[in-house]
Amino acid sequence: IKLGKQSTPIVYITGNTVKDGKSQNYTIGYNSATGTALWTLNQSCPSSGDKSIVDMQLDNYNNIYLTGSSNCGSTYDALTIKYCGSLPIANAGADKSVCQGSSVQIGSTPITNYIYSWSPATGLSNATIANPSASPGVNTTYILTATSPSGCYAYDTVVVTAIPAPIANAGNDQSMCNGASVQIGTSAVGGNTYSWSPSTGLSSSTLANPFSTVTNTTTYMLTVSNGTCSATDQILVTVKPLPNTALSVSPSNTICSGNSITLIASGATTYVWSPSGSGTTQTITPSNTITYTITGTTNGCDKSASQTLTVKPTPEIPVISQQHDTLYSNVVISGATYKWYKGATLLSTTSNPYFKITSTGSYTVQVTNNGCSATSSSFTVSMVTAVKNKNSFVESFI
Repeated sequence: IKLGKQSTPIVYITGNTVKDGKSQNYTIGYNSATGTALWTLNQSCPSSGDKSIVDMQLDNYNNIYLTGSSNCGSTYDALTIKYCGSLPIANAGADKSVCQGSSVQIGSTPITNYIYSWSPATGLSNATIANPSASPGVNTTYILTATSPSGCYAYDTVVVTAIPAPIANAGNDQSMCNGASVQIGTSAVGGNTYSWSPSTGLSSSTLANPFSTVTNTTTYMLTVSNGTCSATDQILVTVKPLPNTALSVSPSNTICSGNSITLIASGATTYVWSPSGSGTTQTITPSNTITYTITGTTNGCDKSASQTLTVKPTPEIPVISQQHDTLYSNVVISGATYKWYKGATLLSTTSNPYFKITSTGSYTVQVTNNGCSATSSSFTVSMVTAVKNKNSFVESFI
């Protein structure tokens, strides 16, 4: 008989008896205040043989130490047994879920002087503390062993469910020309939600693979969630500037038929001409009004420029004839201007296709209509004949 050291002491009684033809030991704990049996320990061989206890001791933690002998079967052994007066508290905490790649705390607040050990140690920040962080790659059951200063220990388990994180795939980095569009992301996975940031230039910020028409180089961040876990990825969309394609005309984009005009391309690296042409410069003599277009390309980006060339008809080259004291142009155009020259001297600018002369010499006429001119060959006047009376009927008729 021993008396325990609890606030309400327990009376410990141990002894041997013969039952079923073999010696057995019984150890019983009684509440000393009420006399109620709290528990019973039995030491007996499973089949034949004897177990008997010859002494019982208690330590300061109320752990019970029983010593005796055992001859179960044909083997004789010394027998010493320790029973813990009270088990330590092992609290592995409630079961948890965690996203793969993240961590969650398990266990509980440590008790002073307790020793803790977790198994397995895989995915734990520390396998010897009461409340480590767990980040398992797969569903894992962790077993906590808590050992008190008396050397007694207890177990508890916690299940950590590792939830696979969704895959965030923003796609490969892209480049595009300013004003174009490019598709980013990948195909959607059922059950996932998608969010892009920033939303600038996107056809939708909640689609898995929207189109971007951003005008400046932008880094997009994609966040994918499956309701519990999320993942992120990013993509760089580089916006390339368009070339400053220009098509200039020299001397003017309005010319007279038969004249030449020079087209000059600039602002890009290479050019495609329409309806024809190559390089950066070409000189043409168009016969009719026509539009030329170039498509300039730099760094894979295209921009076009056009010029409409207006061709005005040039008058027919006039031929001069003479009647008496008057020179005539065979080219007669209503609204045209006629410039009459003697040698290099301009004698008259008129709307009439004829000119009265008073002296011999070399004459030319320039006919101008709608800005286009034609000049006759020189006409030599060797004799001037005319009626002297300028008011005469004949002169008026002529």
